Amino acid sequence: MKHYSEEDLLKFACKKLTSEKDRDIEKHLSKCHSCLMTYDFLWMQLGIKSYIEYKKFKTGKNTRTCLSDTELKSYLSGWTNSCEEEKIKIHLLICNDCTKKYLKLSQCHRIKNQ
Repeated sequence: MKHYSEEDLLKFACKKLTSEKDRDIEKHLSKCHSCLMTYDFLWMQLGIKSYIEYKKFKTGKNTRTCLSDTELKSYLSGWTNSCEEEKIKIHLLICNDCTKKYLKLSQCHRIKNQ
């Protein structure tokens, strides 16, 4: 049986695959205990990272600086790897300033690409 890579399972968890590949992985996970365990572990890690970042933000112990325009533009263009992408997503969930900047840049990005 072919096993999926951690990268593919992480993309599946983050909904970053085509619907066809999504269906393939979902079907595979229903039959492959090994990949399901890996997927569950990755999913748990994402949740823990999100929670830790949220708690740091709420307690004022967040050492992460706000996202740069370059980071946000790379994210919008799809040029970030899955780890960078996840950090950006988490930061956008907890930082209003970066979310506002992201929304502005995404409007410009859409207009530019029309």
